[in-house]
Amino acid sequence: MESLPTNRHTSTQGRQPFYGATTMNVVNAARNVGQVQAVLAQVRATAQKNRAVVVALTTAGVAALLYKFYARYLRFLEPGPLGYLKCMWWIRDKNLDAFMVEHERLFREGKRTGDHLPCCAHWYSLMAELIATFFSNSFHLSPPSYASQPADEIMRDLHTTFVRLMHMRPGVRALDLGSGVGGLSRDLARLSGSHIVGVASSTAEVEEANKLHSEQGLDYLCHQVQGDIQNLPFDDNSFDCVFAVYCLKHLTSQVRALSEAHRVLKPGGKILIYCIMKSDKYDQSNPEHVKLVEDFEYSCGMPSLHSIQGTLEDAKKVGFDLVTKMDLQHGDMRWSTVFERNKALLWMLESRIVDFGLRLAELVLLPRRFRRFYHLFLANNVLSIEKAGRNGVMTGSTVLIFGKPK
Repeated sequence: MESLPTNRHTSTQGRQPFYGATTMNVVNAARNVGQVQAVLAQVRATAQKNRAVVVALTTAGVAALLYKFYARYLRFLEPGPLGYLKCMWWIRDKNLDAFMVEHERLFREGKRTGDHLPCCAHWYSLMAELIATFFSNSFHLSPPSYASQPADEIMRDLHTTFVRLMHMRPGVRALDLGSGVGGLSRDLARLSGSHIVGVASSTAEVEEANKLHSEQGLDYLCHQVQGDIQNLPFDDNSFDCVFAVYCLKHLTSQVRALSEAHRVLKPGGKILIYCIMKSDKYDQSNPEHVKLVEDFEYSCGMPSLHSIQGTLEDAKKVGFDLVTKMDLQHGDMRWSTVFERNKALLWMLESRIVDFGLRLAELVLLPRRFRRFYHLFLANNVLSIEKAGRNGVMTGSTVLIFGKPK
């Protein structure tokens, strides 16, 4: 048998020694690193030469992502991100602590006396501009025609329905009870050419409404006065129709306001009532139902909500005849859908992260006690509407039309 080679170097003939291979790998790796560094240097040089282009492309990319988020989650709310920044800037110098202390006092006084109008007027003294900024001057809700319908289109469709149901046209004289900052009055005037007189209890609302009437070129059709809807400053039989949209909820008893509306209406005239009310599903013995409604009442400074049946009975007491009763809800499209569909907004209102951010923002940007104001009057309001609307405890899409006999 042939003996195996005994020289340990014989078996490595034709191959590089181990230390030689390692050296070559290091050299190749260094060469690759050098090439990568050269490419990066070239990229940096190109970027420096075209800095404006790089910045523009980066900004465009970020803007596209932000717009995509806005279009998907936030476009249903008016007027968009710039409006939110405007609101934050506007509210930064408000004395929210004093506002909340006075709100608590007036709310308790209203519960004791049954007169919630002072609390309502105080609430609107701060919230009027907020409503004008975020709700297109109309703080009332309606079911959308389709799932992604923007808020301004929802309002336009609702007000068009009002005009059609009340047969409004040029020459008609209408009264808008509890008209806020005049959003409904202006829409009715635009859509019908009718003359609209608004009544609001807050000086701030009256001033803001008349300013907006003038700015939008509608002061020849719209005018707002300060007054009590339970003691109207108008002659008997002086209006063709009356609108009571989201205003009767501020009254402990509707009877006086309905009686006054009956007095100022011409024989054969009609009143349209559209308001948030307790539904037939509301159960006084259910703690969750009670809390939802009471949270909403406090956040708006108003008394216990009326019911549909109670409104029918009160209207009959003062001499009205029922003409129309209809619910605008259809399928899954509820009056609270404008909030239900905005998952990002609902998350923000309940998020602990946002709450922590508000704590920090109070130190440098937002006014003292803004966080408490945010939860009591903003988040509470929206969440109560969303939850109570979704489970049917409250209704805000029922149209009731009554007529004054000829």
